[in-house]
Amino acid sequence: MTNIQINRILDSTLREGEQTPNVYFTPEEKANIAKMLIETIGQKLYLELGIVYNDFYRQGVEYTLRYLDELGLKANTLVHSRAIKEDIDISFKSGSWGVVIYLPGSDTHLKYKFKNKSFDWVLKTINHTVTYAKEELGFNFVAYTLEDATSISLDRILKAADTAFSAGADVVRLPDTKGQTEPWSLYEMIQTVVDHTGGEIDLHLHNDLGLAIANSIAGLKAGATGVHTSIKGLGERVGITDLVTFIEVLENLYSIKTGVNFKKLYPLYQYVSACTGMPIAKDHPVLGINARTHKAGVHQQAVLNELETTGKVHTYETIDFSKYSLQREFEFGAMQSKELTKLYLKRMNVKISENEIQTITESVRQMSMDIGRPLAPIEVNQIFEDALGKEIPVKTKDIVNVLVELNVNTNIDETVLIKKIRQIVTSNSAHCDILEVTGQTDFFIYIKNARNINKIISDIEHISGISDSRVNVVLGEY
Repeated sequence: MTNIQINRILDSTLREGEQTPNVYFTPEEKANIAKMLIETIGQKLYLELGIVYNDFYRQGVEYTLRYLDELGLKANTLVHSRAIKEDIDISFKSGSWGVVIYLPGSDTHLKYKFKNKSFDWVLKTINHTVTYAKEELGFNFVAYTLEDATSISLDRILKAADTAFSAGADVVRLPDTKGQTEPWSLYEMIQTVVDHTGGEIDLHLHNDLGLAIANSIAGLKAGATGVHTSIKGLGERVGITDLVTFIEVLENLYSIKTGVNFKKLYPLYQYVSACTGMPIAKDHPVLGINARTHKAGVHQQAVLNELETTGKVHTYETIDFSKYSLQREFEFGAMQSKELTKLYLKRMNVKISENEIQTITESVRQMSMDIGRPLAPIEVNQIFEDALGKEIPVKTKDIVNVLVELNVNTNIDETVLIKKIRQIVTSNSAHCDILEVTGQTDFFIYIKNARNINKIISDIEHISGISDSRVNVVLGEY
């Protein structure tokens, strides 16, 4: 049995995530992401929408709140506020269900952000602003964030937490703002705070050292009851705890039923990838294509044999990709197994001798070694065609990379064009890089890991304002 209790999965894609370098969401994108998060995560979701004390970001937050209200979608929505009465007033007027008041307590923050304010001033400000938000304004939910908590003495943390809870805070957040801590130290800190206060503690953990997931689990084991996540782990610098990885760890390793709709997670990640222009990384721990691709021949052999025998795979796999509506892949390359050759032949209803299978397999391995990369479907087909003496068309379900050249009309809205292309490509489980260039071509679109390439190209060509397109199959990258 696990001692983990998770009461809140607080997603901060629309607040922390928008602090990712080069990431800017339109109000419409914010609203769509919020809707998808509500439909995906369910009852444990606390939805952080952003800040409203800044005029530039207020529009997106208020647009999202109106949109959710029009759809009749209920959510525990939160906005961020500095520990200033005027900011809290604006937050209340936005219509948000709750507010998060943040104020640091470390000496460096007090020196450089507040011109040498004292820690006593911090405690007085926490008491005043939390009481004002909870008692005078009547927010449904008030959280207090002790910014840069892992740089503060335990004594100060306990005093700040005591003050916040006494003033009416529902939750105290303890962030690892610089991503500097590790699981054992965090465990001891959280356990002490929970034992001392008996209150609900949230974890907001940055990933600068790659420890956000491990720290999240350590903090939960120590008694915290909420973790902050974002889609793709988006956030300041290298971001915070990644949503889908965190969910997978809870369900897979600790048998905690989160209530998350797994089928909706990949489309959610695809949509955010389209909005940000940041593809799902190939080596993403759960959703990246490498996570479900087998390269080594002995791995392929074991997986394919088990699959044929039982219909399921436990060999060399930890994650059940089918719950995400994803499928495993195999690499044709220098390490390829005979079993993969047989699988390819089976798809084409072709039977040949073991010697011929071995010859084809060796040809794939040799060509891969010669060119220094895995083979593209068109190259694999050529090897099989040469061996079998007949043409094999590239199937639309085969993964291909293509380079598309686009010319557009002079009056086209390029921002809208780029967003549409991203959404078309990512909705078909592929990635793309979009380059605007000078010369005879206006845009190069490099589409990677595409299965439904014919549909993708057709949808792109039907975007209004595109005057001409040319498609080139990419064999490899060097």
